[in-house]
Amino acid sequence: MSYRTPASGVYPTDLTISDYNALQSIWDVAVEDPIQAPQTVYRLYQLSTGRHFYSSNQQEIDSLTGQPKSDYLNEGIAYTVVGDANQDLHRFYKPSTGLHFYSASDSERDSLIAMPDSGYLYEGVAYQVFDAKDSLSGSTPVFRFYDPSQGSHFYTANNNERLILQTTQPDWIPEGIAWYV
Repeated sequence: MSYRTPASGVYPTDLTISDYNALQSIWDVAVEDPIQAPQTVYRLYQLSTGRHFYSSNQQEIDSLTGQPKSDYLNEGIAYTVVGDANQDLHRFYKPSTGLHFYSASDSERDSLIAMPDSGYLYEGVAYQVFDAKDSLSGSTPVFRFYDPSQGSHFYTANNNERLILQTTQPDWIPEGIAWYV
């Protein structure tokens, strides 16, 4: 659910566990737990900036990639999140740079929201993931890297891609495991 116009201009049509919990709390009625089907997360590449964007919302993906003059390429599936993930993945947008930032940490979310001078706008929950303490056996880590020269982050669940990035981009700072899928 969204309470302000999303930066992409497209309202998501899918509901997260947090949305169901909010509806249950607001209406004081039991809401049947939705079937937690796996969520497929896609990675888009913006040609003009060389940055990546991650989404599980097919409408949003189609909106960004389906225009004749679109600047985005759909790189395909970044990873799949199993159905019983329990941690919100928070998405922020910085209009001045076009950067997106993702975090599975509620305290990191709260800290960034409390710093309006950062320029980031909180867009809400992108989808569900596992945080480090609640990851399932056999789940896949998603690694986060920081590029200090651009002030941007990169996320990957692909171990080969992680190793290549560490070798070819030594100035990028590995921030470790950001969440699990």
